[in-house]
Amino acid sequence: AAVDLTQSCKPGAAGAGGVEIAQAEADRKAKGVDLGGLLTGPVAVVLDAKTDGTQDLDVDLTKATVTLPGIGWTKGAGVAARATFQLAPVKGGGFRITDFKATADGVDIAGTLTVDKAGNLVSADFTRFALRPSDSAAITLKRGPRNGYAITINAKRLDGRGFLRQLKTDSGASSKAARAKEPPLDITAKIASLTGYGGVSLDGIDLSLAMEAGRISRMRLAASTRGKGGAISATVDPDGNARALVLTAGDTGRLLKFVDLYGQMSGGDGRLTASLTQDGAAGALSVKSFRITEDPKLARLLVSSSDRVAKSAGKQAPVAAPPATASSFDRLVVRFDLTGDSLKITDAVLRGPASGGSAAGTIQLDKGTMALTGTFIPIYALNNLFGRIPVIGEILGGGSDGGLFGVTFRLDGPIADPALTFNPISTITPGIFRRIFEFQ
Repeated sequence: AAVDLTQSCKPGAAGAGGVEIAQAEADRKAKGVDLGGLLTGPVAVVLDAKTDGTQDLDVDLTKATVTLPGIGWTKGAGVAARATFQLAPVKGGGFRITDFKATADGVDIAGTLTVDKAGNLVSADFTRFALRPSDSAAITLKRGPRNGYAITINAKRLDGRGFLRQLKTDSGASSKAARAKEPPLDITAKIASLTGYGGVSLDGIDLSLAMEAGRISRMRLAASTRGKGGAISATVDPDGNARALVLTAGDTGRLLKFVDLYGQMSGGDGRLTASLTQDGAAGALSVKSFRITEDPKLARLLVSSSDRVAKSAGKQAPVAAPPATASSFDRLVVRFDLTGDSLKITDAVLRGPASGGSAAGTIQLDKGTMALTGTFIPIYALNNLFGRIPVIGEILGGGSDGGLFGVTFRLDGPIADPALTFNPISTITPGIFRRIFEFQ
């Protein structure tokens, strides 16, 4: 570390002086100060020691990388950032940090903190907390039993996209050991508006959350998406050795946009139930009365499967365009099993007045890939009449979820843009035999 020391020689000024320190990461670690991934790279510190034992510090973080884990915020090296505060010793050991101010691109944080003699955070009161220009929040934190923390968040506006992005990258198996070391958390939050993806915000958030070893142990959430019927509720409760999750959404399409999972659903009364374990989750998602709009994969399925089925039935004339109802659906049911980074779709059934289908397969969350196979059935309402006749329906229609004619398909590749392929043989076979021709 490079050190410049300035001290006044005037009478009565003894003990006061200024120090400029250019400190590399290796210097901090050599002195036993290792902030892990929070702070990496060099910093420049100007320290002004007072005669009363307090110290004024001005820290230039421009050359360093600063990361706040869990909320998806990182300041890269080269981005201007600065922190100023006053450090005062506390009786019994430790320090009180007052007049703390941190600024960077879009960042504006102010408050007070207390640390013990081991350097562990005891409490924090941020009267202003903004990681992005639109944020307006206040956060308090206090250490509790088992070195856990009670956190209270009150906000008019918060941008939640970094947090949502972090949730996706925190894959189950890869971070299991790290989560086991995380302290217990008891979080309460009231947020007027939380910004997500797709231009969607959650409003009126009222959250109570307890976490153990990086996993949710109890939760109560009430919120809404803007628009009619957009109420959202979620609960997590202990259930033996597992935890039971129940989530309901009055507008599932807007919720899926908010979390950046799927942007083409409109409306939908949804319910998700799952059993959460240490290794993953298993459950089912049900959505009623919704539309799928501007989805090129669905449009291709509608046109191609209708054309193939018509030709299989001996019709050589051009097939009419799919009806407007082809993008409307009565119900979607997805049963799943999540283990680590592997999401297995054990059964998915889509039903609508003009089309429908079923699918199963695996999604690799860590790799961002999917491999799903299934059957798509055009003119679903008519075909499915055969499938509802016992015995005959099973032979000709493939059961109550399969029509007389359908096309088996495969979605394979990146989740964002998987390749869609058909099995042409399946269009000429009755339902029960069509299963034989499904992609394996």
